[in-house]
Amino acid sequence: MRQQLLNQDVEPRHADRLVSAVAAETGAKAEKDPVLAFAAMERHIARRLPSSGPLTCIPNGLRVAVFAGPTGVGKTTTIAKLAARLRFSEKKRIALVTMDTFRVAATDQLRTYARILDVPCETATTPEELRVAVHRHADKDVVLVDTAGQSPSNTLRIAELRDFLAPIRPVETYLLMNAGMRIQDAEMCMESFGAISPDRLIFTKLDETSCYGLILELSQRFRLPIAYLTTGQNVPQDIQIADSRTMARLLLGASGENPT
Repeated sequence: MRQQLLNQDVEPRHADRLVSAVAAETGAKAEKDPVLAFAAMERHIARRLPSSGPLTCIPNGLRVAVFAGPTGVGKTTTIAKLAARLRFSEKKRIALVTMDTFRVAATDQLRTYARILDVPCETATTPEELRVAVHRHADKDVVLVDTAGQSPSNTLRIAELRDFLAPIRPVETYLLMNAGMRIQDAEMCMESFGAISPDRLIFTKLDETSCYGLILELSQRFRLPIAYLTTGQNVPQDIQIADSRTMARLLLGASGENPT
Protein backbone atom coordinates (compact mmCIF):
# COMPACT_ATOMS: atom_id res chain seq x y z
CA MET A 1 0.00 0.00 0.00
CA ARG A 2 2.87 2.38 0.69
CA GLN A 3 4.28 1.73 -2.76
CA GLN A 4 0.84 2.26 -4.28
CA LEU A 5 0.64 5.67 -2.61
CA LEU A 6 4.12 6.60 -3.85
CA ASN A 7 3.13 5.53 -7.35
CA GLN A 8 0.21 7.96 -7.05
CA ASP A 9 2.65 10.81 -6.28
CA VAL A 10 1.77 10.98 -2.61
CA GLU A 11 4.74 12.45 -0.74
CA PRO A 12 6.77 9.83 1.16
CA ARG A 13 6.16 11.55 4.50
CA HIS A 14 2.41 11.42 3.98
CA ALA A 15 2.56 7.82 2.82
CA ASP A 16 4.61 6.90 5.90
CA ARG A 17 2.14 8.59 8.24
CA LEU A 18 -0.73 6.69 6.67
CA VAL A 19 1.09 3.37 6.89
CA SER A 20 1.98 4.05 10.53
CA ALA A 21 -1.63 4.91 11.33
CA VAL A 22 -2.87 1.69 9.75
CA ALA A 23 -0.21 -0.36 11.54
CA ALA A 24 -1.13 1.21 14.88
CA GLU A 25 -4.80 0.46 14.32
CA THR A 26 -4.58 -3.08 12.98
CA GLY A 27 -1.35 -4.43 14.48
CA ALA A 28 -0.22 -7.86 13.33
CA LYS A 29 -3.71 -8.69 12.05
CA ALA A 30 -3.09 -6.64 8.89
CA GLU A 31 -0.24 -8.90 7.79
CA LYS A 32 -2.58 -11.88 7.72
CA ASP A 33 -5.65 -10.04 6.47
CA PRO A 34 -5.02 -7.74 3.48
CA VAL A 35 -8.73 -6.88 3.30
CA LEU A 36 -8.55 -5.53 6.85
CA ALA A 37 -5.44 -3.50 6.03
CA PHE A 38 -7.01 -2.09 2.86
CA ALA A 39 -10.19 -1.06 4.67
CA ALA A 40 -8.17 0.66 7.40
CA MET A 41 -6.05 2.52 4.87
CA GLU A 42 -9.14 3.60 2.97
CA ARG A 43 -10.62 5.06 6.16
CA HIS A 44 -7.43 6.92 7.06
CA ILE A 45 -7.10 8.43 3.59
CA ALA A 46 -10.78 9.38 3.54
CA ARG A 47 -10.36 11.28 6.81
CA ARG A 48 -7.73 13.40 5.12
CA LEU A 49 -9.95 14.18 2.11
CA PRO A 50 -12.76 16.47 3.32
CA SER A 51 -15.70 16.78 0.93
CA SER A 52 -18.04 19.74 1.06
CA GLY A 53 -21.09 18.29 -0.60
CA PRO A 54 -22.74 19.85 -3.66
CA LEU A 55 -23.61 23.45 -4.35
CA THR A 56 -26.80 24.16 -2.42
CA CYS A 57 -29.33 26.96 -2.55
CA ILE A 58 -30.19 29.41 0.20
CA PRO A 59 -33.82 29.26 1.37
CA ASN A 60 -35.54 32.40 0.09
CA GLY A 61 -32.21 33.83 -1.04
CA LEU A 62 -29.70 34.03 -3.88
CA ARG A 63 -26.58 31.86 -4.05
CA VAL A 64 -23.77 33.39 -6.13
CA ALA A 65 -21.13 30.84 -7.12
CA VAL A 66 -17.90 31.99 -8.77
CA PHE A 67 -15.65 29.59 -10.68
CA ALA A 68 -11.97 30.46 -11.01
CA GLY A 69 -8.74 28.75 -11.93
CA PRO A 70 -5.86 28.59 -14.39
CA THR A 71 -6.34 28.63 -18.15
CA GLY A 72 -7.73 25.52 -19.78
CA VAL A 73 -8.89 23.86 -16.58
CA GLY A 74 -12.51 23.48 -17.74
CA LYS A 75 -14.43 26.22 -15.94
CA THR A 76 -17.02 26.89 -18.64
CA THR A 77 -17.77 23.20 -19.22
CA THR A 78 -18.02 22.58 -15.48
CA ILE A 79 -20.47 25.47 -15.12
CA ALA A 80 -22.57 24.03 -17.95
CA LYS A 81 -22.70 20.64 -16.20
CA LEU A 82 -23.77 22.17 -12.90
CA ALA A 83 -26.25 24.50 -14.59
CA ALA A 84 -27.90 21.57 -16.36
CA ARG A 85 -28.23 19.62 -13.14
CA LEU A 86 -29.58 22.59 -11.20
CA ARG A 87 -32.01 23.47 -13.97
CA PHE A 88 -33.42 20.07 -14.84
CA SER A 89 -32.75 17.72 -11.92
CA GLU A 90 -33.27 20.20 -9.07
CA LYS A 91 -35.69 22.57 -10.87
CA LYS A 92 -33.81 25.66 -9.73
CA ARG A 93 -34.05 29.11 -11.27
CA ILE A 94 -30.57 29.98 -12.49
CA ALA A 95 -28.68 32.61 -14.46
CA LEU A 96 -25.20 32.60 -15.97
CA VAL A 97 -22.71 35.45 -16.02
CA THR A 98 -19.40 35.40 -17.87
CA MET A 99 -16.40 37.60 -17.18
CA ASP A 100 -14.27 35.71 -19.70
CA THR A 101 -13.96 38.21 -22.53
CA PHE A 102 -10.30 37.35 -23.17
CA ARG A 103 -10.55 33.85 -24.62
CA VAL A 104 -11.76 33.63 -28.20
CA ALA A 105 -15.42 32.55 -28.35
CA ALA A 106 -15.61 32.00 -24.57
CA THR A 107 -18.69 34.22 -24.25
CA ASP A 108 -20.33 32.50 -27.21
CA GLN A 109 -19.68 29.11 -25.65
CA LEU A 110 -21.48 30.00 -22.42
CA ARG A 111 -24.31 31.70 -24.32
CA THR A 112 -24.77 28.55 -26.38
CA TYR A 113 -25.14 26.49 -23.22
CA ALA A 114 -27.54 29.11 -21.86
CA ARG A 115 -29.75 28.84 -24.95
CA ILE A 116 -29.83 25.05 -24.69
CA LEU A 117 -30.75 25.27 -21.01
CA ASP A 118 -33.17 28.17 -21.61
CA VAL A 119 -31.61 30.37 -18.94
CA PRO A 120 -30.41 34.00 -19.09
CA CYS A 121 -26.74 34.74 -19.69
CA GLU A 122 -24.98 38.07 -19.12
CA THR A 123 -21.52 39.43 -19.87
CA ALA A 124 -19.71 41.64 -17.36
CA THR A 125 -16.54 43.57 -18.23
CA THR A 126 -16.32 45.78 -15.13
CA PRO A 127 -16.98 45.27 -11.43
CA GLU A 128 -20.04 47.51 -11.68
CA GLU A 129 -21.43 45.51 -14.61
CA LEU A 130 -20.95 42.35 -12.59
CA ARG A 131 -22.75 43.83 -9.60
CA VAL A 132 -25.64 44.98 -11.77
CA ALA A 133 -25.87 41.64 -13.57
CA VAL A 134 -26.07 39.72 -10.30
CA HIS A 135 -28.59 42.18 -8.84
CA ARG A 136 -30.73 41.85 -11.97
CA HIS A 137 -31.18 38.17 -11.15
CA ALA A 138 -31.87 38.55 -7.46
CA ASP A 139 -35.08 36.61 -8.01
CA LYS A 140 -33.12 33.49 -9.04
CA ASP A 141 -31.94 30.66 -6.81
CA VAL A 142 -28.39 30.54 -8.19
CA VAL A 143 -26.16 32.75 -10.34
CA LEU A 144 -23.10 30.95 -11.74
CA VAL A 145 -20.21 33.27 -12.62
CA ASP A 146 -17.54 32.21 -15.13
CA THR A 147 -14.17 33.98 -14.86
CA ALA A 148 -11.29 34.23 -17.30
CA GLY A 149 -8.50 31.72 -16.78
CA GLN A 150 -5.43 33.23 -15.17
CA SER A 151 -1.81 32.18 -15.15
CA PRO A 152 -0.82 31.51 -11.52
CA SER A 153 2.37 33.49 -12.15
CA ASN A 154 0.34 36.59 -13.00
CA THR A 155 -0.41 37.70 -9.46
CA LEU A 156 -1.48 41.15 -10.66
CA ARG A 157 -4.32 39.73 -12.74
CA ILE A 158 -5.42 37.50 -9.87
CA ALA A 159 -5.46 40.53 -7.57
CA GLU A 160 -7.60 42.31 -10.18
CA LEU A 161 -9.97 39.35 -10.15
CA ARG A 162 -10.26 39.65 -6.37
CA ASP A 163 -11.14 43.33 -6.70
CA PHE A 164 -13.54 42.54 -9.54
CA LEU A 165 -15.49 40.17 -7.30
CA ALA A 166 -15.58 42.49 -4.30
CA PRO A 167 -18.89 44.21 -5.15
CA ILE A 168 -20.83 40.93 -5.16
CA ARG A 169 -19.71 39.60 -1.80
CA PRO A 170 -20.71 37.31 -0.27
CA VAL A 171 -20.04 34.64 -2.87
CA GLU A 172 -19.08 30.99 -2.82
CA THR A 173 -15.83 30.63 -4.74
CA TYR A 174 -14.82 27.37 -6.40
CA LEU A 175 -11.19 26.93 -7.45
CA LEU A 176 -10.79 24.42 -10.28
CA MET A 177 -7.62 22.36 -10.51
CA ASN A 178 -6.49 19.90 -13.17
CA ALA A 179 -6.03 16.54 -11.40
CA GLY A 180 -3.07 15.76 -13.66
CA MET A 181 -0.97 18.82 -12.77
CA ARG A 182 2.54 18.51 -11.40
CA ILE A 183 2.47 19.00 -7.64
CA GLN A 184 4.89 21.95 -7.79
CA ASP A 185 2.75 23.75 -10.36
CA ALA A 186 -0.42 22.97 -8.43
CA GLU A 187 1.00 24.35 -5.18
CA MET A 188 2.03 27.56 -6.92
CA CYS A 189 -1.46 27.81 -8.38
CA MET A 190 -3.10 27.30 -4.98
CA GLU A 191 -0.90 29.91 -3.36
CA SER A 192 -1.55 32.47 -6.11
CA PHE A 193 -5.32 31.94 -6.17
CA GLY A 194 -5.36 32.17 -2.39
CA ALA A 195 -5.74 35.91 -3.04
CA ILE A 196 -9.41 35.35 -3.93
CA SER A 197 -10.03 33.24 -0.81
CA PRO A 198 -11.51 30.13 -2.46
CA ASP A 199 -14.04 28.18 -0.41
CA ARG A 200 -14.03 24.82 -2.23
CA LEU A 201 -12.03 22.83 -4.73
CA ILE A 202 -13.13 21.10 -7.93
CA PHE A 203 -10.73 18.65 -9.53
CA THR A 204 -11.14 18.36 -13.29
CA LYS A 205 -9.91 16.06 -16.06
CA LEU A 206 -9.73 12.90 -13.94
CA ASP A 207 -10.20 11.00 -17.20
CA GLU A 208 -6.86 12.34 -18.45
CA THR A 209 -4.71 10.92 -15.67
CA SER A 210 -4.25 7.69 -13.72
CA CYS A 211 -2.43 9.43 -10.87
CA TYR A 212 -4.55 11.03 -8.16
CA GLY A 213 -2.05 11.87 -5.43
CA LEU A 214 -2.44 15.57 -6.13
CA ILE A 215 -5.93 15.45 -4.63
CA LEU A 216 -4.59 14.25 -1.29
CA GLU A 217 -1.54 16.52 -1.31
CA LEU A 218 -3.48 19.73 -1.94
CA SER A 219 -6.21 18.79 0.50
CA GLN A 220 -3.62 18.13 3.22
CA ARG A 221 -1.68 21.32 2.65
CA PHE A 222 -4.41 23.88 2.00
CA ARG A 223 -7.29 22.44 4.04
CA LEU A 224 -10.01 23.17 1.49
CA PRO A 225 -12.96 20.81 1.07
CA ILE A 226 -13.53 19.19 -2.31
CA ALA A 227 -16.92 19.72 -3.96
CA TYR A 228 -16.84 17.96 -7.34
CA LEU A 229 -14.78 15.75 -9.63
CA THR A 230 -15.13 16.01 -13.40
CA THR A 231 -14.31 13.15 -15.72
CA GLY A 232 -14.81 14.28 -19.32
CA GLN A 233 -16.43 16.76 -21.68
CA ASN A 234 -19.98 15.37 -21.74
CA VAL A 235 -22.60 17.77 -20.37
CA PRO A 236 -24.07 17.14 -17.86
CA GLN A 237 -22.92 13.54 -17.31
CA ASP A 238 -19.20 13.86 -16.60
CA ILE A 239 -19.29 15.33 -13.11
CA GLN A 240 -19.84 13.81 -9.70
CA ILE A 241 -20.11 15.05 -6.14
CA ALA A 242 -16.81 14.45 -4.38
CA ASP A 243 -16.98 11.63 -1.86
CA SER A 244 -14.12 10.98 0.56
CA ARG A 245 -14.29 7.20 0.30
CA THR A 246 -14.44 7.24 -3.49
CA MET A 247 -11.38 9.48 -3.66
CA ALA A 248 -9.54 7.22 -1.22
CA ARG A 249 -10.26 4.21 -3.41
CA LEU A 250 -8.83 6.02 -6.43
CA LEU A 251 -5.58 6.54 -4.57
CA LEU A 252 -5.46 2.87 -3.61
CA GLY A 253 -6.12 1.71 -7.16
CA ALA A 254 -9.42 0.11 -6.15
CA SER A 255 -11.12 1.45 -9.28
CA GLY A 256 -10.07 -0.30 -12.45
CA GLU A 257 -11.20 2.71 -14.49
CA ASN A 258 -11.50 6.43 -14.08
CA PRO A 259 -14.67 7.43 -12.16
CA THR A 260 -17.83 8.12 -14.09
